[in-house]
Amino acid sequence: MSTIIGIVAIIVLLIWGRYYKNSYKIISANKVITTIYLPDSSLLVMNKDAKIKYRRPFKERRLHVLEGDVYLEVAYHEEKAFKLEDKHLKIKLKGDQYCIKRDKKTGNDELTAMDGSARTEIKKASGQSLLTVKEGYCMTYNVATKLLQATETTDNNYLSWKTGEISYVNQPLAKVIPALEELFDASIKVSDHNLNYCIVSDTFTFNSIGSLLEKMNNKIDFELERKKESFVLVGKGCPMADE
Repeated sequence: MSTIIGIVAIIVLLIWGRYYKNSYKIISANKVITTIYLPDSSLLVMNKDAKIKYRRPFKERRLHVLEGDVYLEVAYHEEKAFKLEDKHLKIKLKGDQYCIKRDKKTGNDELTAMDGSARTEIKKASGQSLLTVKEGYCMTYNVATKLLQATETTDNNYLSWKTGEISYVNQPLAKVIPALEELFDASIKVSDHNLNYCIVSDTFTFNSIGSLLEKMNNKIDFELERKKESFVLVGKGCPMADE
């Protein structure tokens, strides 16, 4: 009897071992900015809405970004390059620091090479399918046109969700509000269109959209109200010079 039990136990372990070897580890941030180390010692910071997966064991060094924004510091391995994948792209990294973002409104993918380069390939592409971006550049995949584009990085706030800091230099509130709505997945309205002309030029630290708007209130004269799912800025604003 003990022999039969032993044989059964071995079979179970073999089946489990094969399943584990070929299974995926799935990690969701669950509405909390989450920091983890991948099996190869690479550092991954996930935004609140992010979800990733990778195959176990992590020999291929291939990370699938399923949802949301992530920041990645790649651990150096001489023999094996680090690879990223999502629904549309395959990306081979050669460097240390990267930020991956998916635009919530358009579904477009963005990758910023902070330190290193990235070679991107569109999955199942029939036309232009390869693009390499270097440090200081951002790669964008347009879902509608199915094209890749490289542009020099001009947005200094692409990591605000991670750093808790956001900066603007002489930007009208009309441009600031849409960026904040995307960053916090929130709705911000103004009671008077003249508020849109008010200039924002400062660096703000924050832990929530409420705390950020309160600090902006110290620079721009408005009252902050909360109505259902929206934040409302109430005030006379900053009329244009010719009005």
